[in-house]
Amino acid sequence: MAVRKFNKLTTNVSTLAYKKKRANKKITYVFQDLNLKAKKKNVKVWLGSKKLKVRRVKQRGADVIVYTQLKYKKMARGSCNLRMTYSGERNGLAKSGTWEANNVLTIR
Repeated sequence: MAVRKFNKLTTNVSTLAYKKKRANKKITYVFQDLNLKAKKKNVKVWLGSKKLKVRRVKQRGADVIVYTQLKYKKMARGSCNLRMTYSGERNGLAKSGTWEANNVLTIR
């Protein structure tokens, strides 16, 4: 399975403050022109080495919107890469794969 780089990713949160105690954040990722039909149970998202809880997956035209929840208590400072694995239907064919995006989130 090949890992593909993804450049057309937008998010509603780009930086977070470092916290030692409770730290939860709802983050929305929009994968533009991905053209993927996937269900919530078939999508898994990691931010660095931390797995995110997927709250919802929506399709809007050719875009895929993934709503996630991040628990970032004591997460290391720096920038994080995003990795999404999926299994679903893409362009009418059953597909599974992995997408990566670099420097999606910064913790200060």
